[in-house]
Amino acid sequence: MQNISQIKKLFFLIFFTCILVSCKKNPATTPQDKTMNGVNVTIAVSTFNSYRTQGISGHPAVAAVVWNDTLSQAAYNYAKAKTEDVNTPSNIYFLSNGQFILDFPPMLNYSRSANFALYYAYPENADTKEVVDAGFASTDQTILNGLMNSDAKQFGMAQYGGKWFLIMSN
Repeated sequence: MQNISQIKKLFFLIFFTCILVSCKKNPATTPQDKTMNGVNVTIAVSTFNSYRTQGISGHPAVAAVVWNDTLSQAAYNYAKAKTEDVNTPSNIYFLSNGQFILDFPPMLNYSRSANFALYYAYPENADTKEVVDAGFASTDQTILNGLMNSDAKQFGMAQYGGKWFLIMSN
């Protein structure tokens, strides 16, 4: 009788352990690892905001910005259109049909004012942090003024075909 009781306890322990293990969340599916349009969102947001909230040379700290999926989709749509544009003009922010990158958010019914875009020439498999770091390492004051704009509230990034774009809005 005692052996049966011990076997039952052992069986219960194994069963309970299996349930606990199966309930453990898979870290690859947690929101912290969200990837959208070729960009690791968590890394993009944390890297971007680490610069904004600490300030950079010549620019005081400003409020953090939040990720916006629509801006990311607009950046992706533009990057795809730019990659596929066979008559591409020399200006990276325009398509051969005259469309400007900041025309893309309203096409997705984005109601805020998208007012800054940035292009990064990095391969598709580039590290998101490396790409964001490059923008803040720029010596071009127009770029830094856009990235550190205190009116900015949202941003989205995307990459397609080795063309990385960032769009920001108020």
